[in-house]
Amino acid sequence: MLFRRTLALAVAAVALLGLVGTAGSAEPDAKLTPGDAEFVMVANYQQLLNSALFKKYGMGPLNQQLQDPQVKQALQGVGLDPLKDIDMVTVSASNLKDDKSGKVFVAVKGRFDLTKIDAAAQKEGLKSEKAGNLTVYETKGGDPAYFAFPDKSTMILSNKKDYLLDVHGGKVKPGKNAAELKAALAKANAKDSIYMGLVITDDMKAQLKNNPQMAALAPKLNSVTASINVTDAAQVDVLINTADAATANQVSMSLKQVVPLLKVILQGQENVPPVVGEVIDKIKIGTTGSSVTIGLKITDEMIEKAMKGK
Repeated sequence: MLFRRTLALAVAAVALLGLVGTAGSAEPDAKLTPGDAEFVMVANYQQLLNSALFKKYGMGPLNQQLQDPQVKQALQGVGLDPLKDIDMVTVSASNLKDDKSGKVFVAVKGRFDLTKIDAAAQKEGLKSEKAGNLTVYETKGGDPAYFAFPDKSTMILSNKKDYLLDVHGGKVKPGKNAAELKAALAKANAKDSIYMGLVITDDMKAQLKNNPQMAALAPKLNSVTASINVTDAAQVDVLINTADAATANQVSMSLKQVVPLLKVILQGQENVPPVVGEVIDKIKIGTTGSSVTIGLKITDEMIEKAMKGK
């Protein structure tokens, strides 16, 4: 599925550089977001990295990876300190219905030593070619990805070379879902650790119609807005944006029936810690205007219980 490829490319954008592994509406940099995008996810990397929750549970494993001799050598080779030199990652995707025609664009903001990166790419034998003032590199193995550095503070990457160049050159025109995606992102908070907007496309609606319970509602579903804000806890908020308040109420009622059933199913599974039931009980479902609201606060205590299998 394209979503798996999208996430894989997002990881690749960082892996290529040696990594393994006041509220306001959110509107990503237009130069880093293709006009035909139907999905956009933005990760405020430094905000996440410096959160109390990540420092407690994520910093140790990350530092352990960074001390791996191969990773350490690769990072030194490209002159990158992943704890300081990465600021933000933006992942966009369009034509979500098909893996082959689907297009992914990733932008990483930070500080890059272009001389060292070029030397490392040549040493690894990566193919490269000039496109105007831009040097485009091609990854090795499997389906290739293409990446380039418009300047020393920006890395761009895509699964299609022509698309990479078109986005960089401002040649990608707004698609038919551009306004819907912008509306979904406007409901997010740009200061959250991670936020995203997803348009529920005509193809998605057609698939939803195959579910008898969703057949009547599918045409009235517009988009999804989601965010995760990590501090000393992780606050997860999801909005299902619909055509009207009546539809939002119907979707909300359906979800309220499904969640208890989910708890029963999971509690009957082996290797599922009891805390999962506690987490499900904490999910709050409601409506605001024409949007369904889903909220969950994941606390330090919940994570401790999950790690201990309690």
